[in-house]
Amino acid sequence: ICKEGMRMYSEPAVHGSRPARLTEWNLDPFGFRSTITIEAAAHLTADAPAGSFYFCGNRIADFHGLLANMDPKRNRFRLWDLDAGETEGRGARFLAQDGRRVWVSAFARALHRVNPRARRRTTFLPGFVPAGLALLRDGTVMLVSSGTPGKVHRLSPESGRLQSWTLTGEEVPFSGVTAPDGSYYFAERRLSRIGRFLPASGVLTEWQLPGFNPQLIARDALGRIWLSDANFNNRIGRLDPLRNRVTIFQKQGVVTFSVRPVDRGRLGLRVAAADLASYIDVVRASRVPEVDAPVTHALLAASAAEVPRYSSRVPMTTLDIPGREHLVVPVDPPGIVRYRTPVVTPIDVTELGGVLYATAGTFNERTGPSRIFALRTGNQHTA
Repeated sequence: ICKEGMRMYSEPAVHGSRPARLTEWNLDPFGFRSTITIEAAAHLTADAPAGSFYFCGNRIADFHGLLANMDPKRNRFRLWDLDAGETEGRGARFLAQDGRRVWVSAFARALHRVNPRARRRTTFLPGFVPAGLALLRDGTVMLVSSGTPGKVHRLSPESGRLQSWTLTGEEVPFSGVTAPDGSYYFAERRLSRIGRFLPASGVLTEWQLPGFNPQLIARDALGRIWLSDANFNNRIGRLDPLRNRVTIFQKQGVVTFSVRPVDRGRLGLRVAAADLASYIDVVRASRVPEVDAPVTHALLAASAAEVPRYSSRVPMTTLDIPGREHLVVPVDPPGIVRYRTPVVTPIDVTELGGVLYATAGTFNERTGPSRIFALRTGNQHTA
């Protein structure tokens, strides 16, 4: 029995069969807004201990971009100010981890590579607002940028060389992921497509989605691409790039902002989703019909340029923020188990050590609420 009198269950349980424990950390009093992306700390240091994760957002007072590491066991937050010394900050958008360094993209045409332990950063100025931040195994960084047409880019950090390929249409890209074979998948929101680009050959493959406006994407262990729909119809998609087939999961709520495959246990693959209508959802990914996803191929021409960069110190502060626990009774509509959060707009969700973590913010980076949630269902196989 925990201190709030809530019973903990150690045996495996199907989602929705029992209440869950939701811990909430409130970041509003500390001026942190729009917690956007979240990623488990892959390499452990004093600033990123075991069981911790990184996320990013912005400070309400001056729009300074903030990189944060949270250690949920100790209720400890470490915040690095990416725009220290500037009156008006550049903000923070997406992040990815490269060894002991963390990459953060900024709204104002900047890309930061941060060494949290040394409290230093290298800032690259590519001349566009970076989207689709993802890392290849060779240490290069993949990006996409909006435009008519848009472009896909690869940055070599050590040399500062930026390769760019012009895409085939008007692009409003959002997120991207890489695969072990060196390919790069990215969401094409305006054109309702998922693109796969091979920088080694310049070949672009695009899948047309049926009325789907892809936003945040993730890749599962089988190589399938999961995606959320930016349209307000609250759907989740799964693209099988080997078979050119797409599966659409319709669910209740307002709009699903992000999706992450989290379950590879005996109960089969399931997907966690952050729903702006104040829910963390777990979707049962089965028994849904597939449809064809028309595919096209193109060979893109490359150009290259040198990207300006500079280095600077990144001050760090430490905060101890106690968590508040809630008992949540799941709602279980067909195919989905839903856990309601105390505030609206969960933005991103991930799994770490058998726990689902979610960040909450808003589309307006200067307003709240701003929260971190930890959801423990008692089922070590699915969350």
